[in-house]
Amino acid sequence: MHSNGMQLQALRAATDTRCWVKEDTTVNDRLYEEAGTNYRFFARWRHLALAGDLAVLWAVLSLCVTAYKEARELMWLIPLSASPIGVVLWIIDYRTRDMYHAAIRAGADLEGDLKGFYTRVRDEVALPKGNSFAKHFTHTLALSIVLFGTTAILLLLAFWCFAKFT
Repeated sequence: MHSNGMQLQALRAATDTRCWVKEDTTVNDRLYEEAGTNYRFFARWRHLALAGDLAVLWAVLSLCVTAYKEARELMWLIPLSASPIGVVLWIIDYRTRDMYHAAIRAGADLEGDLKGFYTRVRDEVALPKGNSFAKHFTHTLALSIVLFGTTAILLLLAFWCFAKFT
C-alpha cells in the first residue's frame, strides 16, 4: 500500500471510531468543506471589488472638491489618474470569477447524485463556461457595468474638468 493509503488509514483509526459508509467519506467531507471555504472566499472578493470601486469614486469626488477650491486647473488629473481602476478591478474579477466557478464545480462533483447546493448553483444559476454573461442578467453583468461605468464616468469627469478649468 502506498503512503497516502497508509496515512488515510492511520488518520481514520486515530480520529474516528464510527462505522464507515464509504471508504473516503471523511476525505470527501473535508474536500466539500474546502470547496465551501473557497466559494465564500472568492464570492467575498467579488463583493469587495464593488466596495473598492465605490471607495475610489468617493475619494475622487472628495479630492475634486478640495482641488476645486485650491487648484482648479489641475483638478482634471485626479479623475484621469483614477480612471483605470474600473478596468483593473474588472480584470481581477475576471480571474476571481474563474476560481469562484471552479469551487462551484468542485462542490457539485463531490455532491454526485445528491443534488445539493453546488449542483443547483451550477445547473440553475451559474452560466455554463463559454456563455456570454451579457446575454443574461447576472452578478457578473451587473458588476461589469458598474466597473466599466466607473472608468467611463471618471474619464468623462476628467475631460469635462480639463475643458472647463484649463
